[in-house]
Amino acid sequence: MKKNFKNIINKRFYIILSLIVILFLITMTSLYNLIIKKGDFYLEELLNKNSVTYVGEKAIRGQIFDRNKNLLVGNKEVPIIIYKKKDLNYKEEISIAYNLAKNISLDYSFLSEKDLKNYYYLKNKNYFDRILNKDLTLKYEKQIISEEEYMNYIFSLINEERLNTLEEIDKKTAYIYSLMNEGYSFSKKVLKNSLVTEEEINYIKEANISGVSISVRYERYYPYGETFKTYLGYLGSIPLEEKDLYLNSGYALNDEVGISYLEKQYESYLKGQDEIYTVNAKGEKKIIKKKENGNDLVLSIDINLQKQIEDIVFDEIIKTKNEANTRLYDRSFVLIADNNTGEILSAVAVGALYINGSYQKIDRTSDLTNFALAPGSIVKAASHLVGFENNIIYPGYGVVDSCIKVSGAEKKCSWRSLGYVDDLRALALSSNYYQYLIAFRLAGGSYNYNAPLILNNEAFNIYRNMYNSFGLGVKTGIDLPSEGVGYKGNDTEALSLLDFPIGQYDTYTPMSLLQYIMTLSNNGIRIAPHFLKSVYKAESKFNEEIYSYEKIIMGKVKAKQENIDRVKEGLKMVMQSGTGYGYINLKYNPYGKTGTSEMFLDTNNDNVIDTKTLSNTFGAFANYNGKNISIVVVSPNISDTSSSYTTLVNKRITQKVTDFYFEN
Repeated sequence: MKKNFKNIINKRFYIILSLIVILFLITMTSLYNLIIKKGDFYLEELLNKNSVTYVGEKAIRGQIFDRNKNLLVGNKEVPIIIYKKKDLNYKEEISIAYNLAKNISLDYSFLSEKDLKNYYYLKNKNYFDRILNKDLTLKYEKQIISEEEYMNYIFSLINEERLNTLEEIDKKTAYIYSLMNEGYSFSKKVLKNSLVTEEEINYIKEANISGVSISVRYERYYPYGETFKTYLGYLGSIPLEEKDLYLNSGYALNDEVGISYLEKQYESYLKGQDEIYTVNAKGEKKIIKKKENGNDLVLSIDINLQKQIEDIVFDEIIKTKNEANTRLYDRSFVLIADNNTGEILSAVAVGALYINGSYQKIDRTSDLTNFALAPGSIVKAASHLVGFENNIIYPGYGVVDSCIKVSGAEKKCSWRSLGYVDDLRALALSSNYYQYLIAFRLAGGSYNYNAPLILNNEAFNIYRNMYNSFGLGVKTGIDLPSEGVGYKGNDTEALSLLDFPIGQYDTYTPMSLLQYIMTLSNNGIRIAPHFLKSVYKAESKFNEEIYSYEKIIMGKVKAKQENIDRVKEGLKMVMQSGTGYGYINLKYNPYGKTGTSEMFLDTNNDNVIDTKTLSNTFGAFANYNGKNISIVVVSPNISDTSSSYTTLVNKRITQKVTDFYFEN
C-alpha cells in the first residue's frame, strides 16, 4: 500500500516537473523570438510609437498665368535669418542672441512680458537660485508641481522695477532668444523674415554663428502691378472661423492660405504638399511625405486686353469729369466673356478719386460681383419674352406709344413720345409704355386713365422666374468664394409691378447682367462665367495638364425658340437704328440693349436720401472674325437730375473697347 502511494507521488512529481520544463522552454523560445529574432522589429515599433511628426521643407505655391501664358502671380525669394538648435546651453544661446541684437535691425515690439521675465531670470539665475523657496524648488525637482507653476512663482518675483533696469539691447536680445526657443526643437526658427539687408546677410555668413544661417522664403509678386491684382486674391493667416476646416485638411495654424478671390477659390491646387517627416526617440529622421510644389493655374483672362480696357475706362472717367453734371460719377465697369465657353476675357472695375491735384485710379473689383443697381431697360429683352410666352404680345403686335396715369401717382411715360411701335420697334426704341401694357394684361388688370389700378401679385413671380432663368437675381456660378445677387423688392403694389419690366425695381450685379446677355446669345442656355481655364502640374512648363475647366450649364430659359429669335431680331434693330446705334460698329454684327435707371443717394452722409441720379447700362453680344463675345458696360451715377445734360461716357467706353478688342 505504501509502495503504491509512493509510486503515485513520484509519477505526479515527474509530470509536474515535465510541465515546468515545457513551460520554461516555451517561455525561453518566446523570449528568444522577442529579443533575438524580432528584437529589432519591436525596438523599431517602440521608437516609432515615441516619434514626433514635423513639417520639413515648405512647398512653393503654384503660379498663376493668363490665357496666353503670361505670368500674373509668381514667387520671389526673400532672404530670412533662421536658427536651427544645436547642443548649446542657455548661456551660449543668450550670447548668440546678444550678438545678433547688436548687428541686425529687428522689430521687437511683439516681445511678451513673459519672455522678458524669462530672459531676466536666466541672466540672473545665480541670484535667483540663492533666494528661491527651497521647499518649492524641491517639489519641482520631484515633479510634485509643474514647470509652469514653478516658473510662474519665479516670474512673480520679477516686478516692473527690475524689468526697468533692462536696456533696449536687452529687450532685443530677449526677443531673439524667445524666437530661438519657440516651437519644436527640431524645427527651424525664423529670427527675421523680411527686409534682411545685404550687410546683415554678409554678417551672418562671415560671423559663422552656431546654428544661425541665411535661408529663403517665397512671397507673391505681380509682374503686371495692380492690373487685375484684386481678382487674383491675397494670402494671409488662416481665418479663425475656418480654423477647424483647415486643420482637418492637414494645415498648420501658422500656414499662409488664400484668403480672397482666386487664391482662396483654388487653394487646393495652389498650395502643394509640404515635406512631412518624423523623428524617433533615437533622433533618426524619416520622410513620410515628400515636398510637392503647388500646381500652376491658367486663367481665361487676357491680361493685355485687361490692361488696355482699364486705361480706356480710367481715361474716359477723367475726361467725363470735365463735363457738366458729373460730380457724382466716379466709376465704370466692363465685362467681356466668350459666349461659347463662359470664359471671362476681361473684368474691369475702375474708379477715380481726386487726390492732391490729380485723379488717382481706384480699384473697384468687388463691385463686379457685389455692387447691385437697378439696370434699367437693358432687361426688356427678358420682359418681352414674358409677353410672348404668356400670349400677351405676338410678332407685329403694335400700339401707339403714350403715357399712363394711375390715380394718386405721376404720369409714367417712355423717354420720349415714340409714336406707333410694334414689338421690334418697342425694343429698338425702348418703349416703357409697351412694357406697361404687357404688365397690365399679365396681372389681369385693366387700365383707365387716372383710375385706381388693381393687379394680381402673381405677376411678380412670373417676371422673376423669367429673369432668374437668365441669371438675374440669382447666383451666376462664377468661380469665386462668394458673390452677391442684388436686392429683391418686397413691395407688391401695382405701380411697382410697372417698374419691374423696365428695370426699375429689383437690382442686379454687373456679373449677373453679363450672364443675362450671354444667355440671350446662346438661345436661352445659361452658362456659368468663369476665370479658370486649366491647371498644370507644378513646374511642368504646361506639358502636364491635370485639370481642364468644363463648361457648366446652369439652366435653360423656358421659352419657344421662335420667341427668342424674335427678341434677338429686336436687339439687332436696337444697334442698327435704335437707342444702341453707334455703340458698336455694325460690321461686328452686334445685338444689344441700352439701359438708364434711377438711383437715390445720401450725398452728405446724414442718413437721409437727398439726390436722385441716373445710371447707364449696356449689354451686347457680337460675333466677328472668330470672336464670339458678350460685353456689359455699366456706369453708375453719371449725372443727377438737377440738370437735363447727361454724359455719353457709357457709349464712348463701349465704342473704344469693342474697336480695340475686335481689331487686335
